[in-house]
Amino acid sequence: MSNNGQLNNDQAIKQLTAAWNQTHAQEIDTWNQQMQADLAEQGELARLAKVEEGRLQAEDKCLRKNRRENKKRSNPR
Repeated sequence: MSNNGQLNNDQAIKQLTAAWNQTHAQEIDTWNQQMQADLAEQGELARLAKVEEGRLQAEDKCLRKNRRENKKRSNPR
């Protein structure tokens, strides 16, 4: 930058520093957005796991009830 005579060293340093700071800030924003998206996805996966656990528990309860009823039918007292 300064070798072609357009900028002196101080000006080149200021421009390079400003460019780096802008790029760095954009990368931080991108990183933060990805972290938020990851956290939201983890929360949704945890919610879905709880829903599935509840569904499985309800299914298991229903199966146990049906087994008891079938046992009563097959072994009347």
